Amino acid sequence: MEGSEAIRPDKHGAAVPETWKSIGSFTEIEQRGDVFICRAERGGAAALFAAPGVFRIKFFVGGEADLASTIAIDPAFRQKTESGIQLEETVDRLVFRSSILEVEIEKTTFIITVRDTEGQVIVRQTGISFSPRGGASAIYDMPQDSHFYGLGEKSSFLDKCGERYTNWNTDVFAPHVPEIEALYQSIPFLIHMRDGRSCGLFLDNPGRTEMDMRSHGMAYTMGCSTGAYDLYIIAGPKLKDVVTRYTALTGRIQLPPKWALGYHQSRYSYMDQQEVLDLARTFREREIPCDVIYLDIHYMDEYRVFTFDPVRFPDPGSMMKQLRDMGIRIVPIVDPGVKKDPNYRIYREGVQQDHFCTKLEGDIYFGEVWPGTSAFPDFTDDRTAAWWGDQHAFYTGYGIEGIWNDMNEPAIFNESKTMDLDVIHSNNGDMKTHEELHNLYGLLMSKATSEGMKRHMDNRRPFVPGGLCRHPAARRRLDGGQPQLLGAYGARDADGSEYGTIRPGLLGSRYRRVCPSYIRSTACTLDTDGRILPLLPQSFFHRYHPAGTMGFWFGDGRNSSEIYRSSLPLDAAYVQSVPAGFVYGAASNPSARTGISGGPEGDKSMRSVSAGGFGSRGSGVPAGYGSSCGLSAGR
Repeated sequence: MEGSEAIRPDKHGAAVPETWKSIGSFTEIEQRGDVFICRAERGGAAALFAAPGVFRIKFFVGGEADLASTIAIDPAFRQKTESGIQLEETVDRLVFRSSILEVEIEKTTFIITVRDTEGQVIVRQTGISFSPRGGASAIYDMPQDSHFYGLGEKSSFLDKCGERYTNWNTDVFAPHVPEIEALYQSIPFLIHMRDGRSCGLFLDNPGRTEMDMRSHGMAYTMGCSTGAYDLYIIAGPKLKDVVTRYTALTGRIQLPPKWALGYHQSRYSYMDQQEVLDLARTFREREIPCDVIYLDIHYMDEYRVFTFDPVRFPDPGSMMKQLRDMGIRIVPIVDPGVKKDPNYRIYREGVQQDHFCTKLEGDIYFGEVWPGTSAFPDFTDDRTAAWWGDQHAFYTGYGIEGIWNDMNEPAIFNESKTMDLDVIHSNNGDMKTHEELHNLYGLLMSKATSEGMKRHMDNRRPFVPGGLCRHPAARRRLDGGQPQLLGAYGARDADGSEYGTIRPGLLGSRYRRVCPSYIRSTACTLDTDGRILPLLPQSFFHRYHPAGTMGFWFGDGRNSSEIYRSSLPLDAAYVQSVPAGFVYGAASNPSARTGISGGPEGDKSMRSVSAGGFGSRGSGVPAGYGSSCGLSAGR
């Protein structure tokens, strides 16, 4: 005997394909101050100029236009518009003219063409369509001489032409090969270069987005699976003009604390207090520069955040004092997963005060991470963000002024590698699912960490690696990114590169040839060995920060200079004498991969690993929405 389950609809009949539809033809226009609402048969778009050279268009299906933006946009720009826009309407088109751009919308097809002041087409959107389930995808002209840059941390070519990428913060331990489309951070910011001119396209959507420069012949697409299609078109004509306008829109990095501009030492992992102290003493005895040591998860009591293991780290206060006497700071790792344990204060408070992510029905969402079954703070709630930030008084009480945020893609030990998509975020009263806000989680965690540290440090600047962005902390940023401020200090002389990528931290003869060719900065001079003095990061910052661009600096493993003293020769015999466990390689993000800031236009032989965007962790990851260090200055 069978029940109704035997005739479930999904067991019978062919699947019905989804029909994607456009918004139809133009019907009318309404002007609200400096905002133009262009209505169509099945929706429309709100158009405005956010600043000179920055055109924003946000599409909607049915209903009304909502001009709210994500926190990727600097607060100064969220309500800002360029005034004095000229509108010309004819029988078949609308034309908007600003001081820098001209935007034309064809009434019948809703094709959008953007031109610069010389009348050159910089962007042409030939159509946008919407799925019945909420996705959207737009198609753009891609002339034969097109080159594409940006998108933050992608393990592939510097020129993205002919490639396809997904922006979805993902904890990918290995491999980091060109075929991996999504990594730790997401920056849905694409730079299109052709005929010597550049323009930028930034899709302000913290859900899953895709950029496809591979599948459509002489066209490329930018799409999202959920949420709004909120597009910023950013004028050039030079690439640096695009980056300058983009970083003004999304926010620029803040000056890190002076102590962070040194050599950083990190590995997985230091198992006890004595090992950390022995490591520090060995650095000093061997006169190897070291300013910071990172503590990975083993310093915690069974991986409970905001604790020290009472057996392995019995006297953290004494350890901190001894390290500080040697001139070394500690940066401990902090993950978002809070161990499920009713005797653990952080978990108990989080449950009692409703700080954890839940399902719609109210049940706390639990996932497996390092501590085992864990709950996760809902950083989209300002109340929870403040609570989390205040927990860092635990660390500042020991004199700690830097925190390494990690695992905040968020990473979960399950098949999807992250939270269930139907987890609910309160979002300060505007409830959203995790599917809609995934790429924001790490940014918000780092923001809460940075702000909390600052409150408990008498307003001094904290160091939160992975996010020297507008909030000087985001490991996974929504849309900016962290330039690699701190150089790669390598006692390696390898001519090969990991998975074919160019990593200047691996300083061999190949890299000494590459660096002078590809890093074109008047702020520095590379000598014949490719060395740049370690003092240059601060110089680079002061030179490039006002424009929103940033360079790199590198140390030579065979002849490295410490910040405060003269060069120390490290010949091969000396390097071989260093004990096992020393990791040569230092960066502001202890596990970040270092990218390079530029290359000859159109050179697709160069590959890059890092950049900035929506992200989370300090492992070479979304600034955009995300978590990494990057080749472009961002938030």
